[in-house]
Amino acid sequence: MDARTEFGQLVQQVTSFVGDRDLDAALAADLNDAFGYGSEMHDSLARLIHAGESEGWLLAREAGGIKFGRPVKPGQKPDISVLMSSIWLTSAGRITFMSRAKLA
Repeated sequence: MDARTEFGQLVQQVTSFVGDRDLDAALAADLNDAFGYGSEMHDSLARLIHAGESEGWLLAREAGGIKFGRPVKPGQKPDISVLMSSIWLTSAGRITFMSRAKLA
């Protein structure tokens, strides 16, 4: 399986976990507990994010020194439009889930 397909499948698992919950601090805490640093999901997503960046299908844009991008358009499977606005990959390679309020 290629990296983009694997990334989509893993993100779909995370979006299923999120469901239709509110994007708030409680959800951010649950995401970090379930998929945070040191988890198998974290390590897999970090590996695939780096692969996506090097292959050019993820993090292809940059503004103000912050790289961003969407590998899947909103509304397509997996629907990651909300999740992608809620994930930060730090320079140390750690993924942190943040509530939308913290992103504003």
